[in-house]
Amino acid sequence: MSVIHFAHSNGFTALTYRYFLEQLAPNDVQYLEKFGHDKRFEPRFSWAPLTNQLIESIEKQRKPVIGLGHSLGAVVTLNAYYKRPDLFKGLIMMDPPFFGKKMRLLLLGARIVGVSGKLVPPAVKAKKRKSEWESKAAVAESFRNKPLFKDFHPEAFKDYIEYGLVETEQGRAKLDFSTKEEYRIFKHTPFSLGSGKIDVPSFYLYSSRFEIGSAASIEEHKKRFKQTEFIAVDAGHMFPMEQPEKTAQLVKDLIKRAM
Repeated sequence: MSVIHFAHSNGFTALTYRYFLEQLAPNDVQYLEKFGHDKRFEPRFSWAPLTNQLIESIEKQRKPVIGLGHSLGAVVTLNAYYKRPDLFKGLIMMDPPFFGKKMRLLLLGARIVGVSGKLVPPAVKAKKRKSEWESKAAVAESFRNKPLFKDFHPEAFKDYIEYGLVETEQGRAKLDFSTKEEYRIFKHTPFSLGSGKIDVPSFYLYSSRFEIGSAASIEEHKKRFKQTEFIAVDAGHMFPMEQPEKTAQLVKDLIKRAM
C-alpha cells in the first residue's frame, strides 16, 4: 500500500473527487482540501504560494508520497517536486495545463501589460460565474447537461452537488470554492513550466480530446520531460470525474508497475 497525496483542479475541492479517490483503495489517499483559500498562500504573479501550500500538506506525512494531481493540482504537484524532491517517490500528472510555446508567450505578454485577468479565458469565466442558487436541487437541475458536467459519472456529479456546494444561513446553496479565489488562481496561471530532471517514476496522463493544450504541445512536452511516460486517455479534461473507475484503475496499475 502506498501513500497517495492528491491535489485538485481549480474551482473544485478535493472532496468533489470523493468517488474517484475511493476507487484508489487500498492505497492511503491524503489530500489538500482547497487551494488558495488560506490567506498565507494566495497566488500572486504565479502559483508559487500554492506550491508552498501543497508542500506544507505533504510534510505532514511520515514518508515520501506519490504525488497525484489533476489540472492545477498536477502543475503544483510537479513544482512541489522540483522544490522538495525528498517528499516524493513518484508523480502522476493528470492533464496539467502545460501550454505550448506560443500560448506561454501570450500569457507572459498579458502578465507584463497587466491584462491577464481579461485575456485568460478561464479567468474571465470565473469572474462572471454565478456562485449562489436557491438550493442544491436547483443547481443539480441546472448543471447536469452543461458541457462541463454532461459526461460526469453519476456518482461524481452527486459528489459535486454534495461537496462542491455549502448551505448559507438563508438556506440557499453557494459554491464552496470561492469564485474570487478561482479567478485569482486563473489570473496568475504560470507562463513557465519549471525545469529540472525528474528522478522518480513519473507519468503524464492527457486527454486525447485536447481540451487543454494541443497535440503539438504534448509533443513539445515529451521532449521536455524525457523521463516521463505519456499516456493518452480517451475522455475529456475532467476524466477523473467522467471515468473515475477506469482512471483510478490506471493510476493503481502505474503505481504497482513503477512505484
